[in-house]
Amino acid sequence: MRGGAGEEPRISIVVPVLDQVAYVERCLRSVLDQGYPDVEVVVVDGGSTDGTLEVLRRYEDRVAWVSEPDDGQSDAIDKGMARTTGELVNWLNADDVLLPGSLAALAEAFRAADGAAAVYVGGGARLDAEGTVLSSVPAREVTRPVLPTAPPIAGGDQAAWFLARSVWQQLGGVDRRLHFAMDIDLYHRCRAAGVPFLAVDAVLAGYREHPGNKTSSAWRRSIAEKARWHQDALGRLPAEEREVYGPRVERYVTSLYLNSIRPTMPVDERVRRVGHAVRLQPALLVRRNRLRRVWGLLRGQSTSSP
Repeated sequence: MRGGAGEEPRISIVVPVLDQVAYVERCLRSVLDQGYPDVEVVVVDGGSTDGTLEVLRRYEDRVAWVSEPDDGQSDAIDKGMARTTGELVNWLNADDVLLPGSLAALAEAFRAADGAAAVYVGGGARLDAEGTVLSSVPAREVTRPVLPTAPPIAGGDQAAWFLARSVWQQLGGVDRRLHFAMDIDLYHRCRAAGVPFLAVDAVLAGYREHPGNKTSSAWRRSIAEKARWHQDALGRLPAEEREVYGPRVERYVTSLYLNSIRPTMPVDERVRRVGHAVRLQPALLVRRNRLRRVWGLLRGQSTSSP
């Protein structure tokens, strides 16, 4: 760890952003208002034209930022991370937020682990467009991993997963060729490299659901990339392991389709997504519990994962 025994670790947050004026200020404030003594924020804007830059100018005494064309979110994340100096690093999408006290909880976990070169996994919250918490999950042990390289801990969405800087450097950051599965790929590479995963006993971050976020607005491409990544990884396993993990990958892909459908969506959108899901993943209709969930989603009912 940097500095003396009582010194807080520096935590660096990269925020890739493009035309998110409705949310970016709340994202920045969720970090800056933590009261944490050593946090570094780097915003990488891809050339916004909606007023995002005006927001960034208001915070430039506390936030480093650059606005220039990039090759997508992964490129922006890597560019921003190269400018950071923290011992713990992560990125937040502009519509994500850190929850109050999250950086202090993260720093406590880092100190308790003697600054271990690890992935620190916190719990996560699901938020509506206005920031109201709809549900939350703690970090927890995974007993049936989808692949042998899957993290041994599940937590919130990516915003709740922090890496020791040395781990980021060891793994070479995110794969810039990926636009939706870069976090999945990064954590699997961490596990394959023997990096430990440590649970943080706090809900660290919130993922905001709204029609304009990247995964919602490009849900077909998001699912296709994540499904392809898992199927390619499955194909590289020995035959005996494919027999074990094949059904788990199928279940995971099925859950991607189901989780893309929210009861609060307009009924025509729910019908459209269910139809697309069934065409590409007929296994949705094979098991009774899945069929029940599809029917519930069409009726606008909230149901659990398959």
